[in-house]
Amino acid sequence: MKRRPTYLEAGQRMRFGRPVQKRIDLVDPAPDPALTPDFELGTWRVRPASGRMTRADRLVALDPATLRCLLVLHEAPPGGVARPVLAARVFGMGAPEEKLRRCLSLLRRVFAEDGSVRIENAPGDCFVLWTGPPVPGRHLRGGDGHQLAEPINAVSAWIERPRNRLGALAASAALVGLLVFGLIHMLGGSGQALSHTVRGVRPFAVEPGIKTSPSFAPDGRQVVYAWAQPGEANAHLYVRAVTGGAPRPLTSGDGDDRYPAWSSGGGLIGFARLHDGACDLMTVLADGSSLRKVGPCAAGAIGPLTFSREGRALTYPNRTAEELPSQIVTVDLNTGALSGVTNPVAGMPGDSRPTLSANSRRLAFVRTRSPGIEDILLVEHSAGESSRLTHDSAPIRGMAWEPGGRTLLVASMRDGPSRLWAIPADGSEPRFVLGGTGDLGSPALSPDAHEVVVERLHRSTRLAVVPLEPAAAPTTAAPGLASDRQPALSPDGTRLVFVSDRSGSDELWLADRDGGNPRQLTHDRAEWLAAPRWSADGTLLVAAGGQRDNSDLYAIDVASGARRALTADHRSSHPSFSRDGRYLYYATRPAPGAMPQIVRRPWPQFGPAEAVTHAGGTAAAESADGRRLYYTRPDRGGLWSRSPGEGDDDTLIAPELAARDGNDWLVVPGGVLFVTRPSGTAAPVLARYAEDAEAVRRVRELPGLAPNAGLALTGDGSRLWYFEETNVTVDLELINLE
Repeated sequence: MKRRPTYLEAGQRMRFGRPVQKRIDLVDPAPDPALTPDFELGTWRVRPASGRMTRADRLVALDPATLRCLLVLHEAPPGGVARPVLAARVFGMGAPEEKLRRCLSLLRRVFAEDGSVRIENAPGDCFVLWTGPPVPGRHLRGGDGHQLAEPINAVSAWIERPRNRLGALAASAALVGLLVFGLIHMLGGSGQALSHTVRGVRPFAVEPGIKTSPSFAPDGRQVVYAWAQPGEANAHLYVRAVTGGAPRPLTSGDGDDRYPAWSSGGGLIGFARLHDGACDLMTVLADGSSLRKVGPCAAGAIGPLTFSREGRALTYPNRTAEELPSQIVTVDLNTGALSGVTNPVAGMPGDSRPTLSANSRRLAFVRTRSPGIEDILLVEHSAGESSRLTHDSAPIRGMAWEPGGRTLLVASMRDGPSRLWAIPADGSEPRFVLGGTGDLGSPALSPDAHEVVVERLHRSTRLAVVPLEPAAAPTTAAPGLASDRQPALSPDGTRLVFVSDRSGSDELWLADRDGGNPRQLTHDRAEWLAAPRWSADGTLLVAAGGQRDNSDLYAIDVASGARRALTADHRSSHPSFSRDGRYLYYATRPAPGAMPQIVRRPWPQFGPAEAVTHAGGTAAAESADGRRLYYTRPDRGGLWSRSPGEGDDDTLIAPELAARDGNDWLVVPGGVLFVTRPSGTAAPVLARYAEDAEAVRRVRELPGLAPNAGLALTGDGSRLWYFEETNVTVDLELINLE
């Protein structure tokens, strides 16, 4: 009996052991994607003009050849299209068969996600596109909706298929070897984290207004961000190409749209919408369509969001009651079910800024123990318990995982303004990446880790002089164009020194007591300066500052501006003189990564250091009679007190002072003036701690005072100097990394 030819033999014949293509006539080219309208295919929607397919939050970008292959299959007659005809229409005559196999393999792999579309073989070596209902359960892709569940990886899935196990294991070993080789090559063979050498920085979004929370598209070609334009209270989402051009609006309306996050599939963007005192968690397709609410959120706890690896869930901070701390939760986008991820202790502000690694094995988040006291914690999928990654308690203004999940790129206020740091997940020493004028925040890393989009905050301030009587109105100078801060009046009360970036970098400026006749005192182009303090005779200033991740103390001659270094350990900050001028107090870290402690050294000879605190300390100042030392701590908020020497207990006297206002206090006769910040949008309040009554009372509001901007007081204690904000702009910058 004559054997029925196989599908392969029906379309090919063998000659000398090699297949020979059937002869075909000239064929029409594949349909033009630009002229082909969108169409439905099973559960998928094919968008030929944009070269992609979408399904719910899933987006698949198709290369031109694969797209042409799909279009030919879609328009084929019921009997299908012959293999050689398909190859010729997609690639032209004489194209290698390997190219067609690659396209078919990619399409089959994508369509297998839910099984609603199949590419089947038909007699005559033809291919037919079959569509139908999805295979029940297959869309779950592993069956576990938790954001930390690691879906079965491609190697394991392939091994477990009912195939030849030896062949599968051999191929798996080869693949693992290639991956290890590639990882070693990427890490330079050292096993260390990726390099963070900055090759260049350029503006990305610098239009007027506040641009925040950038997030890269999975292909690295676009960035979505929130933009509140001048005069508008609400922000909306915009998409901009990395190469530049005008931004494309994504959302509109009355809502205040914040914290966009792009899903790994690329088709879905999640964000928080604030409106009428309420908060909704929303999603929208990347083309601006299919806007929908997916879960609840709390306006007082909302912050950056992160998608699960497969885009099935969103992880974000939420608070279920006003008296409870913010916790990290996950919402399933299909069912709307909420599940808790973290469980902070009641009484603290709580957890925020969740960031999930690309492989979903590590979740990083920020735990705030009190305002301004923050550290990064990690949750490992294998362990399920959180562990503390940082121990400096510095405010965190954003973070992003590198693709391998080994290192976090973090905007942190370590020893100064907010700058970019690379913090390895193994707890080893952080590495400085980028600083400059203005605080950095919300870094977004491209999928290939070669580009970073980051916020840079710019403040404009003006000098305000306010009588301490609450009913008296402040006297203000004309609005400035720079960030002036940290005022200090000379001992005779005639001159004012302050830090300003009006020259393009942080320098000390000297002016009359009313801010008139300003002149630049230093010309060192410091990356940051802080806490200028006058010597008792008014001839010298001591200030902290440095470049990159260094922080040292400098003495500056007021007449000439000449400076000399007082420390060279790169870990010293917050200087202040004793009341009798015999000592200089300052904070220093005994070792890299250690908690800062307060020490004092004889002045002016600057002799050996004497330890003052052992449980942590930053800014310090003696009481008016010199018998007490008031200070702040790096690991908790509040104003503390102890004797100037060793051997005394640390006493919390005013918990109302927030850690983020660690420079906004000063000693006065009989007590301390300091800043408190009521919850909500109320203005900062100046309060007074009275030593005799051991009580705190309200003095007056200080509208516009920025955190850590500093205060100055006249000798008679009647008037207060500070710099109030007149304008705040947040721009986005694009950083190129090695």
